[in-house]
Amino acid sequence: MKPFPFVAALLLVTFAPAKTHGELRAGAVKVDVTPLVLPVIRNGGFIEASDNKVVDPLHARCLVLDDRVTRLAIVVVDSCMLPRELCDEAKRLASDKTGIPLDRILISATHCHSAPSSMNYCLGSRGDPRYRAFLPGKLVEAIVLANAKLQPAKAAWGRVDAAEFTACRRWSFLKGNELVDPFGNKTVRANMHPGHGNENAVGPTGPADPWLTFLSVQSLDGRPLSVLANFSMHYFSGHPGVSADYAGLFSESLAKRLAPGDESFVGIMSQGTSGDSWWGDYSRDKRRTWSMQDYTGQLVDMVAKRLAKLEHSEEVPLGMAESRPEFFRRTPDAARLKWAHEMLEKM
Repeated sequence: MKPFPFVAALLLVTFAPAKTHGELRAGAVKVDVTPLVLPVIRNGGFIEASDNKVVDPLHARCLVLDDRVTRLAIVVVDSCMLPRELCDEAKRLASDKTGIPLDRILISATHCHSAPSSMNYCLGSRGDPRYRAFLPGKLVEAIVLANAKLQPAKAAWGRVDAAEFTACRRWSFLKGNELVDPFGNKTVRANMHPGHGNENAVGPTGPADPWLTFLSVQSLDGRPLSVLANFSMHYFSGHPGVSADYAGLFSESLAKRLAPGDESFVGIMSQGTSGDSWWGDYSRDKRRTWSMQDYTGQLVDMVAKRLAKLEHSEEVPLGMAESRPEFFRRTPDAARLKWAHEMLEKM
């Protein structure tokens, strides 16, 4: 196995050391990042696919926060995956225009499965070259506009238990009943989506994070400006065409719920530690009959009800921390590489 670095950034709103913090300020925008040219390559599947229609628009949603000591930007993009070099390019350009330090800008993808591909080798897909060239400038635009909208604000944060809405989709199988891997060998001791009532599937391979957390910012007179939510659930999709999937639907539905008619409010759903967490629960006898709209509506309702009970404060010291843990990945042995070269020669 070989190690590879993984970067994780964390927004801190309660534990940053108090310096000479001034008033909290916040600015939020959403910028349309729907592809201008169709068809587009779509990733998220095991093989490459393309879409020739738009079901609903894609956005880059940005929240900039400032307490006169620290200024930071959080961008959440309706995309499956974003390559490091694209994010670094956008951060550099945005930092030049706004003065926000590079290490105070966080860019993440919602991991929707119905967006254009901006990353090569995302499972079986290439990046779409036209969309890859288009996207960085839009991310910069979102950061610049949100930074320009900074205003005195107050904030609150909380969480709701959403265990009913996420579960581990990867289950272990009985020893001796392993599945066959793509190379024809019976090695698969665990796999995702075992199906309901599968007697060979003995249980999930790990826990799921049940908490849907959120940060709310308002103007000083109580007008909602933005809510940044985070939930560990892989995705909810299932329709043809370019779409922001459930994360985009949550963001727009929350806006309608909390700030009806206010186009300046920005709802944001970000991707948590989903891994193999998914909305389907294979410990149940039957598949749930939720639609994406039903599922998302229940989450919005939970957040809105919890938010109504929170007090917002102007005293919110900010911080951002980053860590770089190492993980290990399996690599092919000599026999597998020989097999691969032989296959390539036949293709």
